[in-house]
Amino acid sequence: MNEPITVSVSCTTYNHAPYIRKCFEGFLMQKTTFSFEVLVHDDASTDGTREIIEEYVVKYPNLFFPIYQTKNQYSKGVRGIMAKFNFSRCRGKYIALCEGDDYWQDPMKLQKQVDFMEQNPDFSGIHHKVLYVDKEGSLLGESDRVLSDYFIASYEDLVQGNMIHTCSFLFNTKSLKYQGEYIWKLSHDFHDIYLFLSVALSGKIKYSDEVMATYRRGVGVMQAYTKKGLLDEADRYLNFFIDTWDLTTQQKAYTYLRLSTVFLSYAEILAEERDTTRAKVLIKKFWQAFFKYKQNIRFRKNKRLTIKFRKIIKVYLFTFLPRLANRIIIYRSKYSHTI
Repeated sequence: MNEPITVSVSCTTYNHAPYIRKCFEGFLMQKTTFSFEVLVHDDASTDGTREIIEEYVVKYPNLFFPIYQTKNQYSKGVRGIMAKFNFSRCRGKYIALCEGDDYWQDPMKLQKQVDFMEQNPDFSGIHHKVLYVDKEGSLLGESDRVLSDYFIASYEDLVQGNMIHTCSFLFNTKSLKYQGEYIWKLSHDFHDIYLFLSVALSGKIKYSDEVMATYRRGVGVMQAYTKKGLLDEADRYLNFFIDTWDLTTQQKAYTYLRLSTVFLSYAEILAEERDTTRAKVLIKKFWQAFFKYKQNIRFRKNKRLTIKFRKIIKVYLFTFLPRLANRIIIYRSKYSHTI
């Protein structure tokens, strides 16, 4: 009789041939008292990634379970690839994440995270500190996203700004359902922060100040995102949480606070581009979201987000008084060397 799977490792790849072996070796080094599986999704790589995956599948047929796309799904507009193609076939009680260009270096990573989750059922997820490397593998530093106030985080904390690295995250599979429906089926824009927030609605998120994985910068689809694109996605998923999920008054308040900063940042970009018509629309949305935050807030818990008054002034100048804004820019550029 086959032993039950405790952890499903979800790994997505696309043209990761230079990195995928190191990623897979990080899985193979894991020392656990339980069984785990590795679910791999390759999005039609063209650089030999598939052939490397096949090597591991042949050598470890009971560990690696791949899906190979013949056409690139991301270029077809498919989002939430990890959820749609991997989560739906996970057998584990927990799911651990690691994309093909990142890797784990601690052989006890999975055991440590599962031990914590088993001993603390009120937590729905756990993440940890990571190292940063560049494309060539040169060390850039280590993550500093998490302050001591957030070693135990809630939805209200995460919605103010993401602090989780995908390659460090392990969570309870039960968090993938909301009112009986799989959460990635509820929204087209299912991506990492959507997942993290969804998991946080099921329980607390634990942070370990221990380095157990490495995140590779300058590789992956996130590099293709523009700031506008990220703000557009944030607008959609934040409104989705407000409209779809049964948020508490406090959770709604912090979601509106985050939404107001998104609208203000987007208005700033449009104002600088002299797109004053759209900037005015975003300014209106900013104030609407900000006042809804003020209406819903009951108490301030570890508030990290702030509305910068200087940014509001800048947006208003560029949008409603563009000539004055241009004069200020000329003046500052002319006399900045004397200040």
